[in-house]
Amino acid sequence: MRTLPNPKRICSALVITAFAISTVHAAPPDAQTLVKRADDFRQLYSAAIMDVRLVQFHGDKSERESHFKVAVQGSDKSLIRVMEGADAGQHMLMTNEGLWIKLPRSTRTVRITPMQRLLGEASVGDIGRMRWQDDYTAEYSAHPEIELAGEAAWLLELTAKSDMAVYPHIQLAVSRVDARPLEATFFLKSGKSFKSVTFDKPVTINDRLGIKRMVFKDLIRPDNRTEMVLEQTVPKALSKQLYALESLGEWR
Repeated sequence: MRTLPNPKRICSALVITAFAISTVHAAPPDAQTLVKRADDFRQLYSAAIMDVRLVQFHGDKSERESHFKVAVQGSDKSLIRVMEGADAGQHMLMTNEGLWIKLPRSTRTVRITPMQRLLGEASVGDIGRMRWQDDYTAEYSAHPEIELAGEAAWLLELTAKSDMAVYPHIQLAVSRVDARPLEATFFLKSGKSFKSVTFDKPVTINDRLGIKRMVFKDLIRPDNRTEMVLEQTVPKALSKQLYALESLGEWR
């Protein structure tokens, strides 16, 4: 007697085949949407106050460290206060109009660039401009499907479209599973890469998943790196008046 095929096996085979076909032919996610999702892991709240610690290393030896208070408002406003170290008491304001610094016991404000270094390989813009979605146009790299540390990733090219973008160009790798950032490489106007950052896996911070630690590496002097740790994040909005240039230095 001829044995008839098992209907359950036929059904399962059809489902697997359909899934495979849909995976092969599915359009990749929108590049700009992937950047937005990656940003959500880096800046958890539209308004927040963060305790940020930077530790500078040469090889395995820590050389310097500093602690900062950072208040962010949306993607375009931030206040930074240096809490300890040689630069303690400095205040910085970053908006779409520019970036300014005020030194302790001074009434003057001085305009600086977002690439100004805070400590080691970490710049002012790295902690004061944590969202890339508004400052960059994103598109897929020429070879967008890569594997990074054993994980499938999308490789994106981010090109600055805002005067306040920290870097002219960024190459960003995000997970193909959840779009969390894995690694980014930063380029100068000349097109030369000069530093990179790797992101730890997200952990639970308050009520959501976010990245607590990242490591900046000097691509020119590979023994140099700087760890950035978000020690605390509190969702809180400051008064809009504190983000005005004439109020710089008043945040306590």
